[in-house]
Amino acid sequence: MKPDRTPAPSGFRRIERISGPSSWAMSRVLLVWLWIWGGWSLALLVMGFSRIYASDGGRTVFLAVLYAWAGLVPVALLILGYGFFILRQERIKGRYTAQPLSNATQIDSRTGVVIREAGDPLLSPAEYKIRLQEAREWANTNPR
Repeated sequence: MKPDRTPAPSGFRRIERISGPSSWAMSRVLLVWLWIWGGWSLALLVMGFSRIYASDGGRTVFLAVLYAWAGLVPVALLILGYGFFILRQERIKGRYTAQPLSNATQIDSRTGVVIREAGDPLLSPAEYKIRLQEAREWANTNPR
């Protein structure tokens, strides 16, 4: 199902969002998990290698490395899930963002109204403010 590309008479149109968290929220979760895994792995490796000269040093290092890499499994699953989420989102509704990217349609994240189509020139901050205000006024007069 592709989004409707025909604009309203005023030049605005609303994007229907898919259910679930935004890709931005998903990327924040992924980033937090990467930091947790990185800290966990570093702590285990430091503890393991600090005992390298002990009588059971080889086994301790092996277990530290094994546990550190075991923490990579949930992170890898999160990365795969995030990739599939992005592909699903783009397949269903195209590429939309509230950020000023030239290859994505820019929307107002609060109302879902398109501010700038993909491929159009980026808006200056002043133009963006004006266009955002117009889009929000249009959204208030044209409820879902």
